[in-house]
Formats: sequence, structure tokens, C-alpha cells
Amino acid sequence: QTENKLYDSLTINDKILNINKIRFGIDIYKPIKSSSEGDNLNYEIVGDLQITENLYLAAEYGLIDRLLEDENINFISNGNFLRFGFDYNMLNNLTGMDNGIFLGLRYGSSNFSNKIVSYNVRNSEAYFSNFVENNYETIDHNNLTGSWLEIVAGVKVKT
Repeated sequence: QTENKLYDSLTINDKILNINKIRFGIDIYKPIKSSSEGDNLNYEIVGDLQITENLYLAAEYGLIDRLLEDENINFISNGNFLRFGFDYNMLNNLTGMDNGIFLGLRYGSSNFSNKIVSYNVRNSEAYFSNFVENNYETIDHNNLTGSWLEIVAGVKVKT
């Protein structure tokens, strides 16, 4: 006598890696904020990949181009950055829901340039006029790099 085994499509398979979700998005706050500030440009794209039930690999790429004109200094900064790491979902969702409360860790790296167009040096000891000098050379720093670690927390809601 032979047994005929039927396999249910709802059977939970115990896998070490469960790569079944990829998400991509953009940070909509940064372009809105940067466009309201005038001559600034700031964009960021994000994505993550689910590797276990609660663990996600995450990556973020962004660019910034900022002009700051102030009473004492005028400078331009531009560059890009890449952050990657992981997120851990601490929320137990109900069946059919895909929301999350995340805690994560990221490693970031950036390439950027700064240029100080003009600046004023002031003398704080002068009583009436503390202005000293403003005809200094432009300071230009190109091909700068930076790296950092960051702890992130957030909420992701499926809409």
C-alpha cells in the first residue's frame, strides 16, 4: 500500500533565508524641504530586502547640493552618500498585515566638496563696529570623504 501525500500551499517551510520581499522608495521630506530653502537640492532613495521573518538588509543613497548665504559666511557644499546595514522588525503583525517598528544599524560613507566663497572676520572686543576684514581667498576643499555608523529607529506602514 502506498501513501499519496498532498502538499498544502500554506505549509510553512523552515528556511534559513526567506527572501520574498524587496521594497524601494524615496524620502519625500528632503526634496520638499530643500526646495523650500531656495538653492538647495537634496534627494534620497531607499530600499530593503527581507532575509528572515524579522530581519531586513537596508540601503540608502542620496545626494545634496547646498548653498548657504549668511551675514558672515557664504559657502557651497555638494556630494553624495551611501548607507547600508540592517533593520530588525520588533512588531508582530496580524495575519495579512505588513507594518513594522524597526531598530537598525547603518554604516555610511560620503564623498563631498566644500567651497567657502566669502567670509567676514569680526573683532568681538570692538564697541561700535566689530567688522575686521573680508577680502580673504576663497577656500576650496575637493574630494573629501567621510564614514560613520548610525543607529536608526523608525516605523514602516504598508499603504
